[in-house]
Amino acid sequence: MMEISISRTRRIALPMSLMIWGSYMLLRYPVLKTTPYMDYVPSALPAAVASLAIGYALTLLGAMIWQNRRNLRRVLKPTRARIFGALALGFFTAPGFFGRIPFMFGGFAIMILSDAPHDTGYALIFLIPAALWYPVSGLIVTSIRSKLWRAAIFALMDVAVLATAFLVTGIPQFRP
Repeated sequence: MMEISISRTRRIALPMSLMIWGSYMLLRYPVLKTTPYMDYVPSALPAAVASLAIGYALTLLGAMIWQNRRNLRRVLKPTRARIFGALALGFFTAPGFFGRIPFMFGGFAIMILSDAPHDTGYALIFLIPAALWYPVSGLIVTSIRSKLWRAAIFALMDVAVLATAFLVTGIPQFRP
């Protein structure tokens, strides 16, 4: 198993983050600024931090795909770590905002399952995001040996999804 080069990843991630930040500031920021009922629109500095998270996550994902391009069967083979990682990412990933609170699939699934405990169809709300995260979880577990780095990269992937939602939608006002 070959380890991913941090310096090489940094050389790719920083220009990618700069491109994401520049495209946000030129294309999306003027649109969000004029949108009514916005609670918060990310300005230059928060957008730069979010762009760094997105750039590093995309670069690490690309490096892990490149590293395992010939071992796809080994990457997708179910193990406890891959399944647990996919379930954790599916549970804790926040793809958007509900007011100022990040909206997580896991919280939504618990809320629905508490209302209808005998209906198993609602469990798909939680299992679909976990199934979507399974290839990413397999890449992380296969590529990274250190459990501390694995946890950090799982967290980075989660933060990158939230940062993408932050840059694309801003934080709209909660209007009941």
